Formats: sequence, structure tokens, C-alpha cells
Amino acid sequence: MSKTKTNSDLQKALAAKHLRVGDDYFKLIDTPNKEGKTYQVLVPRGRSTVKDDVGGFFREIEKYEGFCNVPSHTDYKQQIAGHYNQYREVNHLPKNGDFKNIEILLNHLFKGYYDFILDYLQILYLNPTQRLPILLLESKERGTGKSTFGSLIQYIFQENAIKVGNSDLASDFNGIWAAKLLIVVDEASLNNNLIMEMIKRFSTETGKVTINEKGKKQYQIEHFGKYIFISNNEGKALKIEKGETRFAVFKVPTLEASGLQDDPDFETKIKEEIPSLLHFLKNRKLKYSEAVSRMHFPFEAYKTEQLEVYYRNSVSNVAKAILSFVSETFAVFQDETILKFSISDLLNELSNSKRIKGNVTTVILRSAIESELGLTINKRGRYYMHSIYQVEIGNQHENYRGDERNNTYYSFDRTKFGILE
Repeated sequence: MSKTKTNSDLQKALAAKHLRVGDDYFKLIDTPNKEGKTYQVLVPRGRSTVKDDVGGFFREIEKYEGFCNVPSHTDYKQQIAGHYNQYREVNHLPKNGDFKNIEILLNHLFKGYYDFILDYLQILYLNPTQRLPILLLESKERGTGKSTFGSLIQYIFQENAIKVGNSDLASDFNGIWAAKLLIVVDEASLNNNLIMEMIKRFSTETGKVTINEKGKKQYQIEHFGKYIFISNNEGKALKIEKGETRFAVFKVPTLEASGLQDDPDFETKIKEEIPSLLHFLKNRKLKYSEAVSRMHFPFEAYKTEQLEVYYRNSVSNVAKAILSFVSETFAVFQDETILKFSISDLLNELSNSKRIKGNVTTVILRSAIESELGLTINKRGRYYMHSIYQVEIGNQHENYRGDERNNTYYSFDRTKFGILE
């Protein structure tokens, strides 16, 4: 009698983990990831298998017309208009309190952009379908805490956030991440043009994406995923072209540089502070309250010096040669804040210093300066041209301040071109 009752309880519990969507049966199972942590996924099951498992409770299996993906952290519903909501409920209960450790982490990672990251998290929590910039946290040093941010995101949004690798994004099977709110890519190093174009498209377009999973029929679902990349490949993690505004790139200092110590209990502490953070976000006024772009924020809110590094790295070899030459010239002439060169000045200097080959013409040079570096030519006038070639061959003494010229010219500002990363 007791054994029969136990079997019935087991079958009833199993029935609660099954569902029928249209004509197909699925089971909700806990699947371990590479870190040993489990996350819930729906796997297909045959009708006869389900019947064997649940016995007399077969007719109690919940039935749905189809799948939907409707995110909410404040008014969650599992069933919407007869459809099974694949978005998972988060179980945090916001409460008033302090979150000093989370505050320390965010100030360390996003120094100077604290209001931006608070707005980012607040919008994620209260308006999860809003498109947001792609975050990239990078540093060639270890011991920076950047991976802790990925953990914080997973702690807050639970099964709606997933940590994946580069290969997961490249795979034909996108089912493990395409329906998630947050896709955290750790140890990111992506230079595949097709994958980058996919990510850029997914980060800005609204609408549905086709889910492709092993052993299941393809189906479409709403996609509103936000991407967070974490990398040690500083300045080279992603292919970001000049003028691209979808990326917010942050160079993360070491904990030591921020005056912080490595705390083995830190993740436990921030986990405990999440209800207080969410209470704060629910009641806080956004700094950037009005959406002014498809990514909500004005570009200036998250445009960083580290993004400029990617812009410089994305230019042609000719443009890189110009940047290298101008940076070195500023290093030689420490008192100059503006350097001026005509197109012929630059061609001669670059050729003499062996930075370019003989097949580079003034047309190619002008295109690199104007199209890639964004400079416009000044009207003809008098200026002083500073030649590091003349300095190197010893033709100029220590009081040399440049050669006076009269021509059209380009102006290079030290604040923008003085340091080459």
C-alpha cells in the first residue's frame, strides 16, 4: 500500500514536469553545465514514453497552444493566452537595505560610468525588452573582478542569463542561448565576421529568431537578448569598426590598482545583497530617463577611451602608419599640442621613415586621413611642420621648432593622437 502510494506520488510529480505544446510532448529537466551548476531545459519526449512515466496522471499534463517568450521581473506569468512562457521567473524579493559590496564592484569596473551601469541594470530589471548596448569588459591582467560581474548578472537574473563560450555562438544549435535575456561570453575572442554581424543584428533588431535545437523541430520565438563579453584579449577581443556605436567597452583595472583586496567570500556577499539592489533599482530615477536611440542611451553616456582603441585598431595599414607617425612626433616634440602637415609633408615623412611603401599615393593617403581618421583639410595658410626624420638624421639642433610652410594642411590634436595604444 505504501509502495503504491509512493509510485503514484512519483508519477504525479513527473506529470507536473511534462507539458504538451500543440501535438508535441516535452519534459522540463535540470541539466548541468560545465561548472556543475544546473539549469532547466525543455526536452522532447514521445507520447508512449510520457505515458510510461506518468501512468494514470497522463491526462493531468498541462496543454498549451504554443511557446512564447515574455519577460517580466515584477509581474511574471507562466501561461499567457494559452501559450507556455519560456521566460523563467526570478525568485528575488526586493527589500530595503544596503548593497555596499555590489556598489564597490560596479564603481571599480565602470569607473566614471557608474550612473550608466545603474541605468543599464535598472532597465534590464524593469523594462527587459528594451535594446541596450553590447558590454565588453576587458583587461590583459588577471585579478580584476571582471568575471565577477558575469556572475552577478547570473545571480540576479538566474535562468534567464547564461554563460557561454565562443564556440556556442558559432554553433548551428542556438537553443541554449537565443531565448535568454542575457548572454555572457567569458574569455571572449571573436573575430569571425559572420558571428559578429549576427550579434550586432540581434542586439538591435526587434522580432523573432529561429530556435534550432538538437532533436527538436525548429520554431520561432521573440528575441531580446543582451550581450556581455568578458575578455583578457585587450583591444582585440571583438571586431569593432570605427564609428560603431553598439558597443560599450571598459578597460578594467586590477583590484590592487583600485585599492581593493581579493576577498574569497565576495561573491557570497554580493549574492546576499541582490534584494537590496533590486529594491533600490525599483525606486531609483533613471539618469538617462528618455530613450534617445535604439540602444536607449545617448552614445556619449558609454563612449569610452577603450572604444577609441578599437576604432584605431580597425583602420587600414596606411591609417595605422599615420597614427604611429603622429604619436611618435608628439613624443619627440613634447611642447606641441597641435601638429600640422600637408599631404605632401606626410607622404615624405612616412616614406623617409619606411612606414609606408612606394605604391602609397597621395590619393590613398588622403582617403585614410579623411575617411578613416575623420580629419578635414584646412585652407592654405602658413604653419610649422615638425619633421622627426630631420631630427633622426641629425640635421636639426635642440632648438628646432619646425619648418615654416605655406600650404593646405591637416591638424592633429595631441589629446586625440598623442598616445597610440
